[in-house]
Order: sequence, then C-alpha cells, then structure tokens
Amino acid sequence: MTTNHKQTETIPRPVLLAAGAMVVLAIALAGFGQISGLGRVALPEAEAVASRELHFEQRSDGEVVVLGSDGVVAVNPEGAGFLLGIARGLGRERLLRGADPNAPFTLTRWSDGRLSLLDRETGSEIELSAFGPDNRRLLAALLYAETAAQ
Repeated sequence: MTTNHKQTETIPRPVLLAAGAMVVLAIALAGFGQISGLGRVALPEAEAVASRELHFEQRSDGEVVVLGSDGVVAVNPEGAGFLLGIARGLGRERLLRGADPNAPFTLTRWSDGRLSLLDRETGSEIELSAFGPDNRRLLAALLYAETAAQ
C-alpha cells in the first residue's frame, strides 16, 4: 500500500524579500565601487629600469636563437623550450589578430622589481613572476646578456 503525500513547502515571503534586497544591495555596492574607485587596489606606477627588444626563433637544425636588435643574444640558452613556449603562445595571439608575426617582443625590468614581456603588436603583456624564479632568472639574464655579432 502506497500513500501519496502532496507536500508543498513554500519559502516565507519575508525571507524572499530579504534575499532579493541582499542581491540588489550587492549589485548597487559593486556598481558604486566601480564608479567611485572606493576599495579598488592598484599597484603604484613603476618605471622601466631596463628594456630590450627580443625575437625568439627555432632554426631548421633545432637550434633556438634569441635575437636582439643588434645581434644574437643567445644560442640554445638555458630554458630554450620555455622561451619557445612563450613565443608560440604570443605568436598564436598575433596570428588570430592578423599582427606582424616577425615583430620583436619587449622584455622589461621595472623599478618595483617586476619583469614582463610585452607584445606591442597585440598589447599582450606577460608578468614573468608567474612562471617561477628559475624561468624569471633566465629571462632576466637575456635582458643583460652581451650581444654577439651575427
């Protein structure tokens, strides 16, 4: 023998009104914060301490070459695969946007200690601290490496 119990549970009207008021208040406060800037956290403006234009390429013999505007910066540097990975990722963005695939990237050390790689063609910028201290160190070495004549 089965019994069917039709049970209807309703949420009390005051609870629904309070929940709706909280949603409206949250949206209003978020909008106010966006417009006024209240509660917004921003890093202080940093200045470029050092900067270098770089181009990464993999030659047909498998060599990874890092070129600066004045010559070869490094051949098969430590972390060459990492460098190519970054260059390919940024290159994919260039391809999607129809930007110049051969334009150099800008490696910059900032006065606050950050290190970034900027693609001026697309406006994409990568904060290199996100890749860990070892990868950041190898890119910093490229920033200050001597250039060999081509």
